[in-house]
Amino acid sequence: MSPFKILHVIPNLAKGGAQRLVVSICNELAKNSKYQVKLIIFSDVNKFKKDTKNVDIQCLQINFKTRFLFKFSSYDIQKLNKAIEDFSPDVLHSHLFEADLLCRIKTLKKVKYFSHLHDHSYKSYQFLKNTLNKKNLTKIHDNLFLDKLFVKSKNTFICISQEFLNFYSKKVKRLNLKMYSIYNCVDYNKFGGKAREIEHKEINLINCARNIEVKNQQFLIDVMNFIVYKKKITNVKLTILGDGELHDFLKNKTRSLNLESYISFPGMVKDVEKHYKESDIYLHSGLDGIFGISTLEAVVSGLPIIGLRGLIDDEIIKNEINALVYEKNNLNLFVDGIFKLFNDKTLYKRISENNLILGKKFSPENYIKKLTKIYFN
Repeated sequence: MSPFKILHVIPNLAKGGAQRLVVSICNELAKNSKYQVKLIIFSDVNKFKKDTKNVDIQCLQINFKTRFLFKFSSYDIQKLNKAIEDFSPDVLHSHLFEADLLCRIKTLKKVKYFSHLHDHSYKSYQFLKNTLNKKNLTKIHDNLFLDKLFVKSKNTFICISQEFLNFYSKKVKRLNLKMYSIYNCVDYNKFGGKAREIEHKEINLINCARNIEVKNQQFLIDVMNFIVYKKKITNVKLTILGDGELHDFLKNKTRSLNLESYISFPGMVKDVEKHYKESDIYLHSGLDGIFGISTLEAVVSGLPIIGLRGLIDDEIIKNEINALVYEKNNLNLFVDGIFKLFNDKTLYKRISENNLILGKKFSPENYIKKLTKIYFN
């Protein structure tokens, strides 16, 4: 019997949550001889070379660009179409905007199409605030054009949380398509920790996310400024992992507040799990929902979490059970939460133990069981 062919497509393998998930999916699928798995990327950027040595990867140099207004530039996608046809997949599962769009300009009849919603960027109305802005108009056009391609390909959406399921429900209903929710997965062998206990020493805080506006790391700098200069507590250190368009801005703000001795910016690192294991508390400052892949990695590591509430209450992260959760940018409560965990050893240990138990549910094995069930539905 021929293997079931599954093709994943993503623009690149830069360091990011979507890329980390794709690598985990492909590795786990490849373990099963019933599946033939292939991964197509559009550039030779691969920050996961060690983790993808057993993954069949095809790199196609494809330049993606849309032209204002309401015209697309010529795509270098003939080789993409040929690569798809040559592999002849039963399932085509794309990740991120460029892959979603380019894979659906030409659709194949016998292929099931899936798109993974990793962020909130697929709703056009959020760009309507300034329609005179050329960039916003282009994004509106691109999203509307992609919606037509989703309908043409009879696409099924997969999103990363219940919050995303609610966020996109009206859009998916309007398109008369299906959508499922599967939380991200994490390699427990890599990130799995042990029950932690807080000691009255230096407090090591950590955050891991792209340095962009929605991740709200400016708030964490304000938190540290409040701790160091208002509360006069100096045995606290914060590490912010990641890179992005605000990286230099965040470093400059830290410098201007004389916080360089308290906040470090290692950028993109290969050994995220090592940094987690050396930390005491994970800080989630993002305004786009609390349960992203970095937060899940912290859970699997046994790190207690202090976070800001997402657009809705997350059904996985429970206040006082897995984390201390506060309203958007409430500086005083957020700081109080850090010291509540630091001073209450029983609470700290209980949350750490709860997270280790919770983390085991999000193994790649469990993820693939849910994913393949959707594929075959």
